[in-house]
Amino acid sequence: MKQLIKVITLGTALALGMSTALTYATTPATETTSQYVSSSNVTAKVKAALLQTPGLSSTDINVKTYKGRVLLSGYVNSKAESQLAQQTAAGVAGVTKVENHLVVKDQ
Repeated sequence: MKQLIKVITLGTALALGMSTALTYATTPATETTSQYVSSSNVTAKVKAALLQTPGLSSTDINVKTYKGRVLLSGYVNSKAESQLAQQTAAGVAGVTKVENHLVVKDQ
């Protein structure tokens, strides 16, 4: 009988834990689902802004966003392009910080 009570208690605890986990779904980077969607929207807006910026070749620029912080990585043709990409990303709604890890290609 004691064994049965332990099994029922354990099963109930597991079921409650799974229910809580599903209620507060998170990504591996610990963003809530709504934060993940928001980050994805910011990433899309930054990519669009980079594509529309005159004087910027953005095909080799990668954009990742986590809770409003944008990471730019990849390759650009000049230091000026790197700075332009950073300024463009910073001007997008929802961006709180830009980390510029762009590398200037050897000419």
